[in-house]
Amino acid sequence: GINDYGDLGTLVPGLEVQTQSVSNPSISIRGITADLDDPTQEPRISLFQDGVSISRSRGSSVEMFDMERGEVLRGPQGTLFGRAAEIGAIHFIQNKARGGTSGNFELGLGSHDQRKFSGAYNTELGDNVQGRIAAFYETRDGYVENLDGGTLQGKDTRALRGSLHVDIGQSSGIDVILNYQKDTPPGTAFRSQVIPNLQGSLDPYTANSQRGEELGTDRDVYGATVLGDFTINDTWSLSTITGWRRYDGVDKFDSDGSQADLIEFTEDAWGSQFSQEVRFNYDNGGKFTGFVGGSYFDETANRDLHYQADERQLYALLSEQINTNLSALIGPGAAGLYFPIVPLLNPDATPNISRTFTWLPSLVPIVPPTPTNPGGFLQVPLNPDHRETFGNDVDIRAIELFADGTWRFNDQWSLTLGLRGSRETVEYGYFADQGNASSLGFLLSGRGTPACGAPPCNNLLFPATAGRLSAGDTFNSWVGRAVLGYTLSDNINTYASISRGRRPSMINVSDLGSDEIAAEIVWSYELGMKGNANDGRFVYDLSLFYYDYNDFQASVQNDSPPPFFVTKNAGKAHALGFEASLFGRFSDNLNGWFNYAYIDGGFNAFDEDGVFQELAGNRFRMTPKQSL
Repeated sequence: GINDYGDLGTLVPGLEVQTQSVSNPSISIRGITADLDDPTQEPRISLFQDGVSISRSRGSSVEMFDMERGEVLRGPQGTLFGRAAEIGAIHFIQNKARGGTSGNFELGLGSHDQRKFSGAYNTELGDNVQGRIAAFYETRDGYVENLDGGTLQGKDTRALRGSLHVDIGQSSGIDVILNYQKDTPPGTAFRSQVIPNLQGSLDPYTANSQRGEELGTDRDVYGATVLGDFTINDTWSLSTITGWRRYDGVDKFDSDGSQADLIEFTEDAWGSQFSQEVRFNYDNGGKFTGFVGGSYFDETANRDLHYQADERQLYALLSEQINTNLSALIGPGAAGLYFPIVPLLNPDATPNISRTFTWLPSLVPIVPPTPTNPGGFLQVPLNPDHRETFGNDVDIRAIELFADGTWRFNDQWSLTLGLRGSRETVEYGYFADQGNASSLGFLLSGRGTPACGAPPCNNLLFPATAGRLSAGDTFNSWVGRAVLGYTLSDNINTYASISRGRRPSMINVSDLGSDEIAAEIVWSYELGMKGNANDGRFVYDLSLFYYDYNDFQASVQNDSPPPFFVTKNAGKAHALGFEASLFGRFSDNLNGWFNYAYIDGGFNAFDEDGVFQELAGNRFRMTPKQSL
């Protein structure tokens, strides 16, 4: 019954999932979220499709059709899944071509003009070759009405997969999988809860999103995967995973969701990656089993944000803040005289565009003083169609070596040790084009040139740069795990584990320079029990864990915007939790699930040096203390 990420959240304790749009799924495992759309920040949770990372949020939302199974691994998984699986991993395993001829399909109709199709066909292509093709299609109007035209929160997705399997000898084979997905849904529903729509309502299901039917997403995701499994001898085998992926997407959204032209964005995001993993597996039927291998990862990810707004309406929204800023600059009397507070909306709920100009403060008179303008300020028009663009990008090349092995001392005790070392070379880029702003950018931020004369002048959000700025470095790191297992009986396993997870280092690049943010490190301590009873009719999974974070990377409000939010080292954090997953087969026709999770996670009071932390006491978002 699992059709998308949201369905996974109901079956796995400690997993929270929100799918705002195909471009921005939010996933939280044990209190830590992976939903960043900034390509310069590595996710804390890795997503994989047949062993290939699909972790970038702009390309990670894929349709779950014709699936073999899904795996959710909680806790640091760096040894098994790589450099960015700090808190966990989700692994989607698709059906491959196999022997025999079979097929299936599903048709669906629903409300909001929903139409759905999925199907698959598998066949023999030769003595040692099999092929499979699978397709998915779903379209549905949005359930949020947009008074500016069209609907929001709909769906329009097409996906196609072809796979080929070639048998090599009796116990070796190669799988080739090609994936393509096209998404063109209507826009995402952002809805202000303080600005009533043109009907005078704060109803979240009726928006006034600007640009109407122009809003929406246009995204293409391509993937090619080659899997190889080869038997070398009775003891050794070789596994290889080769992956190539690319995504291209344009997303148009109205971030305030109101009739006012305040926060309008168009995002262009694209990226490509290539990865190669080689793993040698050892199993001679004795006390020791394990594997050793290496991988190479090469990725380029880009994002450009195009911002537009009506400065007359922005002035109305922020006139009180402007006065506060200017009181310190030119005195409260002058601020109140030349920068009056005006309402955002007229009595009929239409945007207020009456304020067509503002005064530009200066340390010396710019124009001859008059009785109405004793300060000699310059009158500058407010731009009804302000536009500016900024973008950032990242290039990553990583080489990793890893090994993992389990030693079984006897029928009850076992010890697993794993280690992965990484060497990554990164380059971060940033640029901001000069927009067509008037003086409003300076009034809001106090940065730029106060007396800029006629437009162009200061950007509103991101100060212009002289072309692309960049900074790079090379980082070495390691993650690992140690797991002690004890088998109580044929039906009960217990374990105690210690693991080290890591979120890679990053470099903030802006017009103010570059700032290296240290890698975020987490030590995970976990006790668990897994078992079944009543001839397997009752299955349970219990775990108790504690996370200890150092150099936690947090997005915090900037002291001197823009930019308004930056990533900083926020110090120490922790998470204490308990999870229980229960499954019962009450009869041949009735099954039941019960999942429970308790998580108490947030920032510590003091850092490693005993200094009180700025974010002390703040909890992680998307982290209910209890869920069931």
